[in-house]
Amino acid sequence: MREFFDEGAAAEEESGIDLTPMLDVVFIMLIFFIVTASFVKEAGFDVNRPPNTQQPPKDNEIKNILVNVAADGQLFINRRPVDAAALRGESEPDGFVVNGRYLSFDETGRLTAHFESPRIEQFEARNETIMESPNATLYGDPGNAPWQVQANKGQFMEADDLVHLTGDVRVSQQAQGGRPLTLTTTTLTLDNTERTVYTDAPVELTDSFSLTRATGMKAWIDDRILELDSDVEGRYETGK
Repeated sequence: MREFFDEGAAAEEESGIDLTPMLDVVFIMLIFFIVTASFVKEAGFDVNRPPNTQQPPKDNEIKNILVNVAADGQLFINRRPVDAAALRGESEPDGFVVNGRYLSFDETGRLTAHFESPRIEQFEARNETIMESPNATLYGDPGNAPWQVQANKGQFMEADDLVHLTGDVRVSQQAQGGRPLTLTTTTLTLDNTERTVYTDAPVELTDSFSLTRATGMKAWIDDRILELDSDVEGRYETGK
């Protein structure tokens, strides 16, 4: 039987490269790196997670707060005396009144002042009362028209019987047979004891025939006397 031999196939087979030794070397190097390598463990901490439960707390775990107010106003929390002022900030009032009214009388019982405000806040430690948008009526001698006073804010100092008005202060009195006498300024102080009003700020006074501007003034309510301090200028129009 005759055998046929392909010389081209034999030559191609003899010219091939055996990769087995190279693969052995690669595996040996890989094993070497795995054995000699050192792995860094990242730092951390263990977290104790609470148990996942939907059950409500037990009765003995609920903390009740007992608050008592004595007849003299002393406050007790869990039967311990507590200063009420320590429970709030300095800007918080001891009490407030909505749509409040304040009346002042003289020694004979005659009404001298009537204040109204949509909100009145009381600060006992400072003997101070803050009035929002105060509207006041000041009464003088019988037969004279009262004075109307309005402002954005009022501060009543009870110990000194003073009222400080700030922000768009307007004082007016109805005059007979003409438009009212009006005084406007930015700040004004009312001394209810001395029955005077005064300010160091610029003022403007108007009546039926004149316009007067000045810096600083003082007025005596009962005596109907007005004193202007400085920088006085006026304009007068004759009546028709």
